[in-house]
Amino acid sequence: MPFCYWFSGPLSFKADYVNMANDSIYHVIDRLMAVTNLLLYAVKLAAYFWHARTSIILSQTLAMMITIMCFMNSQKAQIMQNTEGFCFWHSLWHLGVLFSTFVDLIEVFVIEKQESPILHTESLTGSLLSKESQIWLKALMKNGVNENCGQYNKITKDM
Repeated sequence: MPFCYWFSGPLSFKADYVNMANDSIYHVIDRLMAVTNLLLYAVKLAAYFWHARTSIILSQTLAMMITIMCFMNSQKAQIMQNTEGFCFWHSLWHLGVLFSTFVDLIEVFVIEKQESPILHTESLTGSLLSKESQIWLKALMKNGVNENCGQYNKITKDM
């Protein structure tokens, strides 16, 4: 999870709840963080385009489109001065990160039938890892980290 997500929650709380009807610097900072997080989400999608299966790319794209649609609806409700609509759509906008995380969890733990790499390192060949990363991880698990430094060609020939 990107570092700026840690600041988004408290900033959004201060901007959207504590200072909802007031002008505040929190609104400016919250908007900057939202744009930054959206750009990071787009970078994530671009990385998935080259390293993930089609189903995960489509699911993540759909999650991003739903998130943006929720934001646009919240802006429309705000312009129309519909407080209830704004609260509803803006809350769903904030759940966009959870949509994305949910898609990733389904991919890793259901579709790939993997267990946590922290607990079990036997199966690290998910679609989210590139082939080169998979070769390195297999080699490191097989022979140990220190023995493989600088021996990439030898490792790839053995597999």
